[in-house]
Amino acid sequence: MILALSFLTVIPAGKRVDWSTASARRSLPFFPLTGACIGGIGALFYLLASPWLPPAVTAFFLLVIMAGLSGGLHLDGWMDVSDAVGSRQEKEKKMKIMKDPHVGSFAVLSVVFLLGGRFLFLYEAQGLFTWELFFLLICIPMLARVSMACLLSLAPLASHQGLAAWFRTEIEKKDVLAAVFLAFLLLFLFPLSFELTFLLCITVTGGYVLAYFFFKRHFGGVNGDMAGALSEGTETLLWMTLVTFGYFAMV
Repeated sequence: MILALSFLTVIPAGKRVDWSTASARRSLPFFPLTGACIGGIGALFYLLASPWLPPAVTAFFLLVIMAGLSGGLHLDGWMDVSDAVGSRQEKEKKMKIMKDPHVGSFAVLSVVFLLGGRFLFLYEAQGLFTWELFFLLICIPMLARVSMACLLSLAPLASHQGLAAWFRTEIEKKDVLAAVFLAFLLLFLFPLSFELTFLLCITVTGGYVLAYFFFKRHFGGVNGDMAGALSEGTETLLWMTLVTFGYFAMV
């Protein structure tokens, strides 16, 4: 858990843990709990601040807090992948573009749409959900991280170098199964309606499947940047789906 916190967040984890392929394997089942920690801090802010702040201001600070707690790591992956896909080059050229430290126009446009959309959905969610929003703020980052854990563990590699290949060295299927089991156990323990729980499960599964085939088509496999991009995309997709459902089913 300490290693997962150190890798995926800027939250002070206290005790130092040595990085190795073995410790990386043991950290994988704790990816969902790390997402839940990020969401929990956002949910606590919402609980304390929403009675005093306008919904738009609350949504803005929720966006900043939860993106900031990840250290921008996943957003960097989203931008790198966006630049590569937007280039419309061959697979080898796309991989080189992802490694380029410079930020291209596709990266800027895509991150504006991503965060702008998520801000809008967080704003709208405050008018559609009452007590459920506290638990949704915890669940959504948690599900995004389990989706990332699945991609790192199960998808073919785009390269045998880099973060994804390093994680894959000793990871077994039981590790990702443990991550999925923990995430869905926590999800079903939260007092959400069956409809919301089912919608979250279907959306995160569908988003993972689409990303799996998308990355395989464009890159021949996955790497660490794509795992981060999936996490960010999943969060926005989940909020969009919930707001759409809430608008048509609850208004």
